[in-house]
Amino acid sequence: MMMTIQAFALQTGLPATTLRYYENKKLLVPDMRGGNGYRYYSDDQIPIARLIQSFRHSAVPINDIRQFLGSSLEDQEKLLERWRQEVEENLKSLQVAKQYLTGMKPGQKTVQMVKWEDQTIMVWFSHVLPYSQLPFEQPIALNMKRLAAANMDIVPGSYIRLLSAYGNTLEVEIGYHLTAKAVRFDQLQLPSDWNARLELLNPTMFVTIEARKRDKFMCMQYSRILNKHGFDPIGPRWDRYDTENEDHFLVYIPVVQKGIDLN
Repeated sequence: MMMTIQAFALQTGLPATTLRYYENKKLLVPDMRGGNGYRYYSDDQIPIARLIQSFRHSAVPINDIRQFLGSSLEDQEKLLERWRQEVEENLKSLQVAKQYLTGMKPGQKTVQMVKWEDQTIMVWFSHVLPYSQLPFEQPIALNMKRLAAANMDIVPGSYIRLLSAYGNTLEVEIGYHLTAKAVRFDQLQLPSDWNARLELLNPTMFVTIEARKRDKFMCMQYSRILNKHGFDPIGPRWDRYDTENEDHFLVYIPVVQKGIDLN
Protein backbone atom coordinates (compact mmCIF):
# COMPACT_ATOMS: atom_id res chain seq x y z
CA MET A 1 0.00 0.00 0.00
CA MET A 2 1.32 3.43 -0.97
CA MET A 3 0.68 6.53 1.13
CA THR A 4 0.98 10.23 0.54
CA ILE A 5 3.29 12.17 2.84
CA GLN A 6 0.28 13.31 4.87
CA ALA A 7 -0.98 9.74 5.37
CA PHE A 8 2.54 8.51 6.14
CA ALA A 9 2.92 11.29 8.70
CA LEU A 10 -0.25 10.12 10.45
CA GLN A 11 0.96 6.51 10.48
CA THR A 12 4.41 7.32 11.86
CA GLY A 13 3.66 10.34 14.04
CA LEU A 14 6.33 12.35 12.21
CA PRO A 15 5.47 15.79 10.82
CA ALA A 16 5.68 16.22 7.06
CA THR A 17 8.44 18.79 7.60
CA THR A 18 10.52 16.15 9.40
CA LEU A 19 9.94 13.63 6.60
CA ARG A 20 11.07 16.18 4.02
CA TYR A 21 14.16 16.85 6.15
CA TYR A 22 14.96 13.12 6.30
CA GLU A 23 14.54 12.92 2.54
CA ASN A 24 16.93 15.84 2.08
CA LYS A 25 19.48 14.07 4.30
CA LYS A 26 19.08 10.82 2.31
CA LEU A 27 17.82 8.99 5.40
CA LEU A 28 14.30 8.18 4.26
CA VAL A 29 13.56 8.74 0.58
CA PRO A 30 9.94 8.24 -0.60
CA ASP A 31 9.42 4.89 -2.28
CA MET A 32 8.21 6.63 -5.41
CA ARG A 33 7.21 9.96 -6.90
CA GLY A 34 3.95 10.34 -8.78
CA GLY A 35 3.60 12.05 -12.11
CA ASN A 36 2.25 15.02 -10.20
CA GLY A 37 5.44 15.18 -8.11
CA TYR A 38 3.74 13.92 -4.95
CA ARG A 39 5.72 11.76 -2.54
CA TYR A 40 4.51 8.23 -1.90
CA TYR A 41 5.71 5.99 0.93
CA SER A 42 5.23 2.24 1.38
CA ASP A 43 4.15 0.23 4.44
CA ASP A 44 7.68 -1.18 4.68
CA GLN A 45 9.03 2.29 5.37
CA ILE A 46 6.96 2.79 8.53
CA PRO A 47 9.30 0.83 10.88
CA ILE A 48 12.32 2.50 9.26
CA ALA A 49 10.86 5.95 9.93
CA ARG A 50 10.14 5.04 13.55
CA LEU A 51 13.64 3.60 13.97
CA ILE A 52 15.23 6.76 12.60
CA GLN A 53 13.16 8.92 14.93
CA SER A 54 14.05 6.70 17.90
CA PHE A 55 17.73 7.12 17.11
CA ARG A 56 17.24 10.89 16.86
CA HIS A 57 15.57 10.91 20.30
CA SER A 58 18.68 9.05 21.52
CA ALA A 59 20.89 11.89 20.20
CA VAL A 60 22.46 9.77 17.45
CA PRO A 61 23.88 12.02 14.68
CA ILE A 62 22.26 11.98 11.23
CA ASN A 63 25.42 10.73 9.52
CA ASP A 64 25.70 7.82 11.95
CA ILE A 65 22.08 6.82 11.33
CA ARG A 66 22.66 6.87 7.59
CA GLN A 67 25.72 4.67 8.05
CA PHE A 68 23.72 2.29 10.27
CA LEU A 69 20.93 1.85 7.73
CA GLY A 70 23.43 0.92 5.02
CA SER A 71 25.57 -1.42 7.13
CA SER A 72 25.72 -5.15 7.73
CA LEU A 73 24.39 -6.61 10.99
CA GLU A 74 27.95 -6.97 12.29
CA ASP A 75 28.76 -3.32 11.57
CA GLN A 76 25.42 -2.24 13.02
CA GLU A 77 26.32 -3.94 16.30
CA LYS A 78 29.66 -2.08 16.36
CA LEU A 79 27.85 1.20 15.85
CA LEU A 80 25.36 0.39 18.60
CA GLU A 81 28.19 -0.42 21.00
CA ARG A 82 29.90 2.87 20.18
CA TRP A 83 26.69 4.82 20.77
CA ARG A 84 26.13 3.04 24.11
CA GLN A 85 29.66 3.96 25.14
CA GLU A 86 29.17 7.59 24.11
CA VAL A 87 25.92 7.81 26.10
CA GLU A 88 27.70 6.37 29.14
CA GLU A 89 30.48 8.93 28.78
CA ASN A 90 27.95 11.76 28.42
CA LEU A 91 26.21 10.57 31.59
CA LYS A 92 29.53 10.62 33.45
CA SER A 93 30.23 14.15 32.19
CA LEU A 94 26.79 15.30 33.33
CA GLN A 95 27.37 13.69 36.73
CA VAL A 96 30.68 15.53 37.08
CA ALA A 97 28.96 18.79 36.09
CA LYS A 98 26.28 18.16 38.72
CA GLN A 99 28.93 17.43 41.37
CA TYR A 100 30.83 20.58 40.46
CA LEU A 101 27.76 22.83 40.69
CA THR A 102 26.49 21.14 43.86
CA GLY A 103 29.78 21.64 45.70
CA MET A 104 30.36 25.21 44.53
CA LYS A 105 29.65 28.08 46.92
CA PRO A 106 30.04 31.78 46.04
CA GLY A 107 33.14 33.34 47.56
CA GLN A 108 34.73 30.00 48.51
CA LYS A 109 37.82 28.42 47.00
CA THR A 110 36.74 25.68 44.66
CA VAL A 111 37.95 23.51 41.80
CA GLN A 112 37.90 24.34 38.10
CA MET A 113 37.10 22.08 35.16
CA VAL A 114 39.52 21.56 32.25
CA LYS A 115 38.63 19.41 29.25
CA TRP A 116 41.07 18.16 26.64
CA GLU A 117 38.79 17.63 23.66
CA ASP A 118 41.14 15.64 21.40
CA GLN A 119 43.52 12.73 21.74
CA THR A 120 46.81 13.96 23.16
CA ILE A 121 50.34 12.63 22.80
CA MET A 122 52.31 12.90 26.03
CA VAL A 123 56.06 12.37 26.45
CA TRP A 124 56.94 11.22 29.99
CA PHE A 125 60.54 11.38 31.28
CA SER A 126 61.45 9.24 34.29
CA HIS A 127 63.61 10.82 37.02
CA VAL A 128 64.87 9.82 40.46
CA LEU A 129 65.54 13.03 42.36
CA PRO A 130 66.81 14.08 45.80
CA TYR A 131 64.22 15.97 47.79
CA SER A 132 65.00 19.70 47.79
CA GLN A 133 63.32 23.10 47.66
CA LEU A 134 63.28 23.07 43.83
CA PRO A 135 63.66 19.39 42.90
CA PHE A 136 62.23 19.76 39.38
CA GLU A 137 64.20 22.76 38.16
CA GLN A 138 67.16 20.90 36.62
CA PRO A 139 65.25 17.92 35.17
CA ILE A 140 62.66 20.21 33.55
CA ALA A 141 65.44 22.29 31.97
CA LEU A 142 67.13 19.08 30.71
CA ASN A 143 63.87 17.71 29.29
CA MET A 144 63.09 20.97 27.50
CA LYS A 145 66.55 20.98 25.96
CA ARG A 146 66.09 17.41 24.73
CA LEU A 147 62.68 18.14 23.22
CA ALA A 148 63.97 21.25 21.46
CA ALA A 149 66.94 19.33 20.03
CA ALA A 150 64.54 16.70 18.68
CA ASN A 151 62.30 19.42 17.12
CA MET A 152 59.33 18.33 19.23
CA ASP A 153 56.89 21.19 19.74
CA ILE A 154 55.04 21.16 23.04
CA VAL A 155 52.20 23.02 24.69
CA PRO A 156 53.66 25.24 27.44
CA GLY A 157 53.80 23.59 30.86
CA SER A 158 55.38 20.59 32.55
CA TYR A 159 53.33 17.91 34.30
CA ILE A 160 54.77 16.13 37.36
CA ARG A 161 53.46 12.71 38.34
CA LEU A 162 54.78 11.32 41.63
CA LEU A 163 55.44 7.58 41.40
CA SER A 164 56.96 7.02 44.84
CA ALA A 165 58.74 8.79 47.68
CA TYR A 166 61.18 7.07 50.03
CA GLY A 167 63.50 8.78 52.48
CA ASN A 168 64.79 11.92 50.79
CA THR A 169 64.27 10.53 47.28
CA LEU A 170 61.48 11.19 44.79
CA GLU A 171 60.68 8.97 41.83
CA VAL A 172 58.69 10.98 39.31
CA GLU A 173 57.61 11.24 35.71
CA ILE A 174 57.71 14.66 34.07
CA GLY A 175 55.39 14.93 31.10
CA TYR A 176 54.91 17.20 28.10
CA HIS A 177 51.90 17.68 25.86
CA LEU A 178 52.94 17.56 22.20
CA THR A 179 51.23 20.04 19.91
CA ALA A 180 48.61 18.93 17.39
CA LYS A 181 51.03 19.43 14.50
CA ALA A 182 53.41 16.84 15.94
CA VAL A 183 54.01 13.61 14.03
CA ARG A 184 51.48 10.78 14.42
CA PHE A 185 51.74 8.63 17.54
CA ASP A 186 52.63 5.46 15.62
CA GLN A 187 55.44 7.30 13.82
CA LEU A 188 57.12 8.70 16.93
CA GLN A 189 60.35 7.24 18.24
CA LEU A 190 62.24 8.48 21.28
CA PRO A 191 66.04 8.32 21.69
CA SER A 192 67.03 5.36 23.86
CA ASP A 193 69.07 7.53 26.23
CA TRP A 194 66.06 9.66 27.20
CA ASN A 195 64.61 7.15 29.69
CA ALA A 196 61.19 8.28 28.48
CA ARG A 197 57.94 6.85 27.17
CA LEU A 198 55.03 7.95 25.00
CA GLU A 199 51.37 7.92 26.00
CA LEU A 200 48.34 8.43 23.77
CA LEU A 201 45.73 10.02 26.02
CA ASN A 202 42.08 9.91 24.99
CA PRO A 203 39.93 13.06 25.44
CA THR A 204 39.85 13.70 29.18
CA MET A 205 38.10 15.98 31.64
CA PHE A 206 40.17 17.12 34.62
CA VAL A 207 39.34 18.75 37.92
CA THR A 208 42.02 21.35 38.69
CA ILE A 209 42.97 22.88 42.02
CA GLU A 210 45.39 25.76 42.59
CA ALA A 211 48.17 24.90 45.05
CA ARG A 212 51.41 26.28 46.49
CA LYS A 213 54.65 24.41 47.08
CA ARG A 214 55.00 25.67 50.63
CA ASP A 215 51.48 24.71 51.66
CA LYS A 216 51.95 21.90 54.19
CA PHE A 217 48.22 21.19 54.24
CA MET A 218 47.77 20.98 50.45
CA CYS A 219 47.09 17.23 50.47
CA MET A 220 44.47 17.69 53.17
CA GLN A 221 42.80 20.50 51.21
CA TYR A 222 42.97 18.42 48.06
CA SER A 223 41.16 15.53 49.75
CA ARG A 224 38.62 17.82 51.40
CA ILE A 225 37.69 19.54 48.13
CA LEU A 226 37.35 16.22 46.28
CA ASN A 227 35.12 14.87 49.06
CA LYS A 228 33.06 18.06 49.08
CA HIS A 229 32.21 17.66 45.41
CA GLY A 230 32.11 13.86 45.47
CA PHE A 231 34.61 13.53 42.62
CA ASP A 232 36.02 10.05 41.98
CA PRO A 233 39.44 10.27 40.25
CA ILE A 234 40.01 7.76 37.45
CA GLY A 235 43.81 8.04 37.54
CA PRO A 236 46.78 9.58 39.37
CA ARG A 237 47.00 13.34 39.82
CA TRP A 238 49.34 15.53 37.82
CA ASP A 239 50.94 18.76 39.04
CA ARG A 240 51.32 21.34 36.29
CA TYR A 241 54.12 23.92 36.41
CA ASP A 242 54.31 26.67 33.82
CA THR A 243 57.92 27.37 34.85
CA GLU A 244 60.28 25.09 36.71
CA ASN A 245 60.80 27.32 39.75
CA GLU A 246 57.44 28.98 40.41
CA ASP A 247 55.69 28.76 43.75
CA HIS A 248 52.20 28.13 42.40
CA PHE A 249 51.08 25.12 40.38
CA LEU A 250 47.85 23.43 39.29
CA VAL A 251 46.83 19.98 40.45
CA TYR A 252 45.15 18.02 37.62
CA ILE A 253 42.85 15.13 38.60
CA PRO A 254 41.32 13.11 35.74
CA VAL A 255 37.62 12.37 36.33
CA VAL A 256 36.16 11.45 32.92
CA GLN A 257 37.84 9.97 29.87
CA LYS A 258 36.36 9.23 26.47
CA GLY A 259 36.72 5.66 25.29
CA ILE A 260 38.40 4.47 22.09
CA ASP A 261 36.34 4.71 18.92
CA LEU A 262 35.33 1.19 17.89
CA ASN A 263 35.26 2.02 14.14
